[in-house]
Order: sequence, then C-alpha cells, then structure tokens
Amino acid sequence: MEVSGVPLFDSGSVPPGMLWDSTFDSVGTFGYHCSIHPWMTGRVMVG
Repeated sequence: MEVSGVPLFDSGSVPPGMLWDSTFDSVGTFGYHCSIHPWMTGRVMVG
C-alpha cells in the first residue's frame, strides 16, 4: 500500500534466518509484496 506514491514500509532484503519487524501507527489492512518475488503477496491486519 502506498500513500502519495510512498511505500508505508520497506524491509529491504531479509537474509535467511534473519528477522524484521515494524510498528504500525494505525488500524487497518495493509497489503505487501516481495520486491524480489513480486508474485509473493500478503496482508498485515492491524486491529
């Protein structure tokens, strides 16, 4: 999901065995995709 053309979050490349986290400031459902494998998509649901 983007706001005014700016991604809401970007983890960059996460190497195998490593973790990444993010804090969301608002409730909602946010779509995402893998920039390396664009067919890999998902949703983060914040309640």
